[in-house]
Amino acid sequence: MFILLGLFLQIKEVENWQDSISTYLEIIQNYPDSTIAAEAYLKMIDIYTAAGDIDSVEIITDRIKKKDKGIYREAYRHGLSVLYNYYQDMGQRDKAGEFIRKLARDYCGVSNYRSTQVYRPEEISVEKIKELIDEEKMKHLTPQPLFLMSFLLALDSSYTKTEYILLELKSWPDSQAVKGMMPDVSYQLANVYYQSEKYYYAIDELKTWLGKYDTLDEPEVVQLKPKTRYLLAKTYEKIQYYGDALLIYQCIIDSFPKLPESQKAIIKIMEFYLKAGQYDILERQLQSSQYQFDSSYFSDISLIRAKVYIGQNRYEKARAELESWISKYNSVEITRNDLKPEVLYLLGIILEKHYKSYSEAFDKYSEVFENYPNSEWAGKAAKKIIVFRILAKQVDKAVEVTEEVKKRLYKSSEVYKNAYAYGVLSLFEYYTSLDQKKTPLANNSLNPLASRIFTI
Repeated sequence: MFILLGLFLQIKEVENWQDSISTYLEIIQNYPDSTIAAEAYLKMIDIYTAAGDIDSVEIITDRIKKKDKGIYREAYRHGLSVLYNYYQDMGQRDKAGEFIRKLARDYCGVSNYRSTQVYRPEEISVEKIKELIDEEKMKHLTPQPLFLMSFLLALDSSYTKTEYILLELKSWPDSQAVKGMMPDVSYQLANVYYQSEKYYYAIDELKTWLGKYDTLDEPEVVQLKPKTRYLLAKTYEKIQYYGDALLIYQCIIDSFPKLPESQKAIIKIMEFYLKAGQYDILERQLQSSQYQFDSSYFSDISLIRAKVYIGQNRYEKARAELESWISKYNSVEITRNDLKPEVLYLLGIILEKHYKSYSEAFDKYSEVFENYPNSEWAGKAAKKIIVFRILAKQVDKAVEVTEEVKKRLYKSSEVYKNAYAYGVLSLFEYYTSLDQKKTPLANNSLNPLASRIFTI
């Protein structure tokens, strides 16, 4: 034990994080069955996370899983949580879902049932969770697995059922069982309200969070403080309280200068400059060294630069910047893929409006619509595709797109409301124009397809 203590003291004295890693590896190699080895794994995960080496975090987490020993369970769960948070922040929902699913399986597979096991951990799926909710069997599970399941449902955009689970946890009969979870539950509930466009509910929940937890110093609460403020600012933006949003973004920059939320807040303020048409000021800011961005946000800056060029009517430079973005950041491994649909859509607009390259523009819109169905840009791309199809006299295909838009709209994807209305009206106008002597309201059999539009 004295040797172990000496090794940890040695770690505190070194300045190079690589030396720290070497020392932790020595502990793990020489004392593999000790709790201090598990602690060493935890420390390594934190070091690699701070260094931005997510690949190493994933390798270590897989290595811990293979050990399959109880003393390593906390380290394994910590690794999965880090990986989920990273990929969720990067907008890689599918990748994030892999890790939260593994985390849920681990919790559900280790004596987390109050009575009869409801299902095997390896069977975890969104469909199974929905089935459990509908059959009111969730009470058989303890709070932690329930909370993890809420993340899986949120990733599937099943916000109503996610909200149901989180509200159940907030009113859990055994308050001690969920005491440490409440800051996370409250934040997640606010995020669900935001995603489902219940913005005033989200604001109330976030203000409640700040009132209850902002003075606490627990690590998990400290981690949520900038995230809570950032979500509150975004929510104020949605209801057009721009002054409040700007104040909070600036507060984040001043209070949490070294955290990712600070860089995201700077980008948000830059977007306000874009909306205000302050393109020259923003271009000077982008050229200066006033802000030092982590490489994770280079793709954001590139997109903002392209928007500045568009605002300045410098379409050649805007096209070059967007094409460069796709060339540099197209891999989901190195960028937040939530930006890509916007990049493709803007490039499509430039190709259509300023280069008259309709075929290339159509390809960009189609890529957005097909590959990013939950993005707001997919709804905008759908409108463009419908127009292109009608102009090309491919009306049956325009009908197919409108029907697909309807399906997505009914699946609770609000981004398609305008596209659906636009598709119905555009198609109805087209079919009724085939016979100018009759009005569609007087004779719905004017054209069978014209009548069909009302049922789309």
